[in-house]
Amino acid sequence: MKEAIIIDFEDSFVYNIYSELLELDYKVTVYESRFLKEVLKDKSLKKKVLVLGPGPGHPDKFKSFYPIIEKLIFSQQRILGICLGHQVLLRSLGFKITTSSNILHGFSQKIELNNIWQEIFKLNKSFIEVQRYNSLEIIDNEIQLDIQKLLVGDRVYAFKFLNSVSYQFHPESIGSKDHKSFFSPIR
Repeated sequence: MKEAIIIDFEDSFVYNIYSELLELDYKVTVYESRFLKEVLKDKSLKKKVLVLGPGPGHPDKFKSFYPIIEKLIFSQQRILGICLGHQVLLRSLGFKITTSSNILHGFSQKIELNNIWQEIFKLNKSFIEVQRYNSLEIIDNEIQLDIQKLLVGDRVYAFKFLNSVSYQFHPESIGSKDHKSFFSPIR
C-alpha cells in the first residue's frame, strides 16, 4: 500500500489534502509540525510521500530543518510541498522569499502553462486556474539546478525537481480546477 505523511503547519486545509490522498489510495498519517524533526529522521520515510502542508507564518521558522530537507530532496525522497511547504522546500535549496506583490487570500488565479507543465500535470490545456492564500512568495533567483519552474513573472508558483514537486497555491482547494492533476506528479 502507498503511504504518505503530512506535516500539519496548523492549517485546516491539511484535511483536504488528506482526503485527496485517500482518494488516490494512500494510507495517510498526519503529524503536527512540532514532530517534524522525528519524521525527517525516520528511516522508513524513504518509502513514503512526505507532504509539507500549508500554514501561517514564515518558512524561516523552520530553517534549522533546511539541511535535512535539502538532503532528502537530493536523495530523491518523494516530497509534495503546498504553500508554506513550497516555501520551506525552496528556501532549503537557497531560494529567496519576499512579501507578495499581489496578496490574495481565497481568490482564484489563472496561470499559463508551457508544454513541460502540461506534461507534468497531464493536462491538455494552456492554463490552470488555482486558489491562492498567501502573503509570501519565492523569487526565481537562478539557482543552478535542473529544476522545472512554473513562473508568474519572477515568482515561482510551482517547481519540480527529482521526486519533489511543490505549489505556491492550494491544489486541494475547491477553487482550484483540475486539482487531481496536481497530485499526479507524486504517484
